[in-house]
Amino acid sequence: MAAIDRRRVLGALGAGLLLAGCAQRGPIPPDEVWLKGYTSSNLRYQPGTDWISDGNYTGYPLIPAGSPIRVAKPAYQATRVRADIDGMAFRLGQDYSRHVEFFEDWVGKLVDKEDPRLKIAGWPPEVQQAVRAGRIVPGMTREQVVVSLGYPLRTATMSLNNDVWRYWQSSFVQYDVHFDDNRVSRITRVSPGKEPLDVLMPDGMFR
Repeated sequence: MAAIDRRRVLGALGAGLLLAGCAQRGPIPPDEVWLKGYTSSNLRYQPGTDWISDGNYTGYPLIPAGSPIRVAKPAYQATRVRADIDGMAFRLGQDYSRHVEFFEDWVGKLVDKEDPRLKIAGWPPEVQQAVRAGRIVPGMTREQVVVSLGYPLRTATMSLNNDVWRYWQSSFVQYDVHFDDNRVSRITRVSPGKEPLDVLMPDGMFR
């Protein structure tokens, strides 16, 4: 899996300092670490900031699945927390799902003790390529979609057993991933607009 583009991230974090206010920054001391391991899926951060939201817009810059992650202990009733991901400082925030999912449960889904790159290496080449790009191809399993696109918001997809998962590419573009026999069967655009839907690999059968 590709490493985080450090030049791009450093530039984003520099701009993010202007937006982050007085948020504490820097490495997380060992005694303040709450969770550590590897990112369970591809994560996205808001361009120009260090912010990773539960919205996880799939059109945002990508942090690869399997990146080393350390999460600081959250404050009481917190909805955001600091994290080091591959040596870079980020903030994780529950913007949308706080009323339907505990913050600790949401953050816990983002961290795996085992490096997911080990199982990704055993997937078909076209699936590995899609995961590296943060996209999907027809026939992917539910697990493979989660690793590539991240977890769908609980506000729109209450259960991963649902046959339709709702995602956002941006605040203006929504789309549904449909499953048949637990594999991706089609993609449908939900929102109107001219912004292209950029979730399938270029050779995907759905246009």
